[in-house]
Amino acid sequence: MSVADVAVVLGSDVTRLFDRHLDAAREWFPHQFVPWSLGRDFDGPLGGSRWTATDTALPREVRAALVANLLTEDNLAGYHHELVSSSSSEVWRAWVRRWTAEEDRHATALRAYLHTTRGVDPVALERARMTHLSTDYAFDHRGHQLKSLAYALVQELATREWHEQHRASE
Repeated sequence: MSVADVAVVLGSDVTRLFDRHLDAAREWFPHQFVPWSLGRDFDGPLGGSRWTATDTALPREVRAALVANLLTEDNLAGYHHELVSSSSSEVWRAWVRRWTAEEDRHATALRAYLHTTRGVDPVALERARMTHLSTDYAFDHRGHQLKSLAYALVQELATREWHEQHRASE
């Protein structure tokens, strides 16, 4: 079974669920979740100071989780290509494009947050991004589209669960 087959099987459910998502989505902007006033320049052509581990109060485990999440978000181009090219259903393609745009907002907010709070070494982060994107999403198309879809679904379910738990604790 292919992603195109899944889209056909889901049929009108794709349209209904996409419409429900658009109706329920609350507009938000990445810049609103970044403590810009904490930012200061890193060393480079514009001046600034070199990053050190003492620059941040974030525990190492939290930094590792945020970096892993950010690298996943940075890999959107690979997932997007796999998912949007796998179906001729226009609503499926529209959903994938919307999902990609929303996930990119997460990457924007995470990267800016990590930079302004000096949560991670920006040079190490950029090197990790380049390595990850240069080697991690070159798929042999045979059988990988469903893996991309499964990954996206599991990742979205985990995100939904986190949000539901977070809302319950407010």
